[in-house]
Amino acid sequence: MTIVQENRPNVSNGKTVLTTGDVARICHVASRTVTKWFDTGRLRGYRIPGSRDRRIPLEHLVAFMKANNMPTSALDGAARKVLVIDPDVPEGVSSELESIENYEVRTTATCFEGGLAAREILPHVIVIALTDEISASKAGEIARSVRAHDLLKDARLFAAVSGLTPKSRQRLLAGGFDRCVLTPYTAKNLAEAIEETMDLVI
Repeated sequence: MTIVQENRPNVSNGKTVLTTGDVARICHVASRTVTKWFDTGRLRGYRIPGSRDRRIPLEHLVAFMKANNMPTSALDGAARKVLVIDPDVPEGVSSELESIENYEVRTTATCFEGGLAAREILPHVIVIALTDEISASKAGEIARSVRAHDLLKDARLFAAVSGLTPKSRQRLLAGGFDRCVLTPYTAKNLAEAIEETMDLVI
């Protein structure tokens, strides 16, 4: 469910990285105040190479607002976007996950489709199922591609695997994944894993 309120900034349109102007509107302060927060290191972010423009990942803004007892109600309408790359998505997972407040889910069957979808919706979480069609090496390529993309590098990457061993888990985490989930997964345990992994309340 997406809630739209008057004078509330729309951060649900795929933005996981915000400008100082976006942050100023969310926090109800002047842009120069946000710039000061950034320049003094209170608000984490990064500069666009070759320019003076600043960018603040949404998760860093949420952490900043919590640390400074600022209400995060301006973010209530933002949907948590989840991309699942799996040729055999368990039945009902997509609809059940979307029935949870503030979740949007896109599913694709192939890595190619997943790459296109990721650039389109800019997901907060990408779940990649390791199957015969999507090997560990192919998933690793996706992880490296995501990490190299400015607007996707802060996305959380999940590897969905069966028969997970400590060695294979360590290999996947070292390859760029944030978490491993066992297959067959359900909407409930996927949502729980997302909540546990993400320091992001939107």
